Amino acid sequence: MKKIIIAITMGIMLCFATSVVAAEQTKAKPKVTAKKTTKAKTSTDTPEVVQQKLDSFAQKLVVDLNKNMLNGENHKEVKQVNGQYVASYCVIDKNSLHTSYAPPSKSTAITYVGYLKYQEVSYQATGKTKAEALAGPFKETSRVPLTELIKYNKGKWSY
Repeated sequence: MKKIIIAITMGIMLCFATSVVAAEQTKAKPKVTAKKTTKAKTSTDTPEVVQQKLDSFAQKLVVDLNKNMLNGENHKEVKQVNGQYVASYCVIDKNSLHTSYAPPSKSTAITYVGYLKYQEVSYQATGKTKAEALAGPFKETSRVPLTELIKYNKGKWSY
């Protein structure tokens, strides 16, 4: 019995000694991590060119969004509500589009942050049949102001 107690005690002491040595070795070797530094990206484009590129990008984006929007003018949705058919769709009002840009507040990975502000307009029409509802006339039901953030890097804007 004494031999078992001595063996257990020696085992515990060995485990404790091993963990103390491991802890001391860990303390002795400080972790060295390389700090990654990135230079701030700069643009050779003039402010006028950057703004022109932003305006062009934004106009193309609005056209693409209107063309491909799931519930857009080309993909009207029709539901039956209280015995009538209601056709609806959304578009981005091209005339509501406003653009601006600024240097990023903290990031050095991008040159500028662009702001696209526009309104998404919803339209509805009702009818006794699905075809009648789809034929319209459609009336504006809501306008939702939206702001998109995009980035300018390596001479071009991206979404």
